[in-house]
Amino acid sequence: GSVTSVNRAGEEILGHPERDLVGRPVTTTGLFTPEGWLGAAARAGGRGRTRSETELVDGERRLPVGYSISRLTDAHGTQSGFLLVFQDLSDWQRLQQELRLKDRMAAAGELAAGLAHELGNPLAAISGSVQLLAADPATDPSRRKLLDIIARESLRLDRTIQGFLRFARPR
Repeated sequence: GSVTSVNRAGEEILGHPERDLVGRPVTTTGLFTPEGWLGAAARAGGRGRTRSETELVDGERRLPVGYSISRLTDAHGTQSGFLLVFQDLSDWQRLQQELRLKDRMAAAGELAAGLAHELGNPLAAISGSVQLLAADPATDPSRRKLLDIIARESLRLDRTIQGFLRFARPR
């Protein structure tokens, strides 16, 4: 239960030099409460190894840490302690969050493209029908003016949808 050595990476993660940790209880690392260490050591002692994650809290700093505890045995197989290996998981968690965000953005893009397609089809039907009605020579000039407005606005909506689809298309 006492720290016997710490490498440079361990010093960086823990935020303390080796001289401040060696000879002191493993709970002074901040990785475990006394009860947490007893439970983790018991699990590692029973299975030979245990893995888990925790959060190292040092003032304002909160650092996700993954660790593995293995039994340390001598040449006769007698347990003489534990080997605690740990690593900073902040980059890993940041990458996972970025991946989840990219997945959500891709899903939103697919949804938006599908929605644009669903809007484009009826818009094309409206535009075509309006053009046929406006082309009829018997159409009243005031109605033709309204039909031209509908055709022009339909074309504007179609350009907007096409521009959106070009923007949303993966490169």
